[in-house]
Amino acid sequence: MIWIARFKNGKHTGVSQTDKTLTEMQAIKTGEDCVEITQSQYDQIKDGWAASESGGVVTVTEPAGWLENKTNEAWEKIRKERNQLLGESDYIILADAPVDETQKQEWTTYRQVLRDIPQDYDSPDEVVYPDKPE
Repeated sequence: MIWIARFKNGKHTGVSQTDKTLTEMQAIKTGEDCVEITQSQYDQIKDGWAASESGGVVTVTEPAGWLENKTNEAWEKIRKERNQLLGESDYIILADAPVDETQKQEWTTYRQVLRDIPQDYDSPDEVVYPDKPE
């Protein structure tokens, strides 16, 4: 049993699991380049991973979707933390809060920086929370 990845004009077109030889598969799949791969690569490609070929070597890479999901989860965690920090400082912006105008402005700036976090950072790994005013 061998596992074959097929390519046409440099684009991955499919995979096959067969008892035929690589030479037989190349004869059957005219117009496509057939490259022998491992069972693990075959399974990954069947699971939606991307395949590319260069010089007869097949490279299989995990789809970008997993990274997007991981990034979305990280942004959700950051938004949750940011919302908690905003909630903890809500009382400061009330008219009868026990702070002077300078302190109120510091807290207003702090809260605005928190609100701007999703727009100001390209990656959740880069986020730095502002220091709370005293």
